[in-house]
Amino acid sequence: MGPFSTLKDAEPEGSGPQEFAYALRCVQLLAGHGSQPISCKLKPSTLGRIPYQYEALSYAWGDTTKRVEILLEGQPFKITQNLETALHRLRSAKEDRLLWIDAVCINQQDRSEVNLQVKRMWAVYRYASKVIVFLGEGTANTHHAIDLIQTLAKEKKGLSHRYVTSLLFTKDAQPTKQALRTLMSSPWWSRTWVIQEFSVATEVAFVCGNLEWSGESFSEALRTLVDVRFNASLPRGQELKVVPCEVDKRDP
Repeated sequence: MGPFSTLKDAEPEGSGPQEFAYALRCVQLLAGHGSQPISCKLKPSTLGRIPYQYEALSYAWGDTTKRVEILLEGQPFKITQNLETALHRLRSAKEDRLLWIDAVCINQQDRSEVNLQVKRMWAVYRYASKVIVFLGEGTANTHHAIDLIQTLAKEKKGLSHRYVTSLLFTKDAQPTKQALRTLMSSPWWSRTWVIQEFSVATEVAFVCGNLEWSGESFSEALRTLVDVRFNASLPRGQELKVVPCEVDKRDP
């Protein structure tokens, strides 16, 4: 069993639609900096009665055959390289951070627990204070893509079609265009669970390397890019899709 204790649902209080008491674990990412090893603690709790806020991580596992060790409850614990990279990016030098991460918070050796927790993932992401989407380390040019996203989101109502086109389809725009292509080719976009994890969230933040931006601004930017037919410039299979999130929904 290692660091994992048995999860047991609490008795629900009341009979309303949200009166559930799902047992789950959160992970406390201990403060650290630089190349210090990642160290975490498990925090058993009950979804629906959590007295503190947690952030849910949405990410691509990466190559599951290549694993690295972190410390979980003081014991060596293996995770994928991509998850370790995400934890280094999310770790604070001063304060611990409370997260929910499927590969750490669910006992992957207990199939019955895995099957049960997978059915409840919608609730984990729905009631998280924030869903953090990790798109990887990015490249030296990733900031060009993020600058474009923020520009399109901020000025969405005042941008002409011609101006938006100039941001993407001129010679000077090639670094930005390539950076955006690279960003949109992250393995995260091809995951089965993207819609569930993203669409039910009350708040979303995207992280790529040391850059962070909101899910709302990303949705606005993607909508604009689809409108100017940016998809026509992408290889088949890499077309942009506007993925809605809770904060992006419009009134009817």
